[in-house]
Amino acid sequence: MSEKLLLPDGGWALLRDPAKVPERLRRPVLTLTTRLNPQIKAMKAAPVDEEVVLDAEVLERFEDLNDLVIVAMVAEWSFDLPISPETVGDLPGDAYDVLRQETARGIRELLPDFSPNPDPASPTGP
Repeated sequence: MSEKLLLPDGGWALLRDPAKVPERLRRPVLTLTTRLNPQIKAMKAAPVDEEVVLDAEVLERFEDLNDLVIVAMVAEWSFDLPISPETVGDLPGDAYDVLRQETARGIRELLPDFSPNPDPASPTGP
């Protein structure tokens, strides 16, 4: 099921159900998430009151990840631009911020589940 998201200034975006995102759009998200895994783990392990400082290269990768998630999750939008990582940066800042926040909610569902299969007959075991 798709969800129509209202954006500032009358814009809109039609968001895909994360389970319905085409595989060719999921794979770049998975690849970059895997590359960022050490930084993600470090951020989760940091005490709540401790500020985590990211270097410019890591911050750029997180920004790229945000763009890839937006592209994966948005099926259509009201902007006169193709939906691609290159054009996401051409969106108005307020619309980009709403899209980034809303599409980030589905990132866990976008990624494949590599946990062991609970079925005792599974080759990975429960």
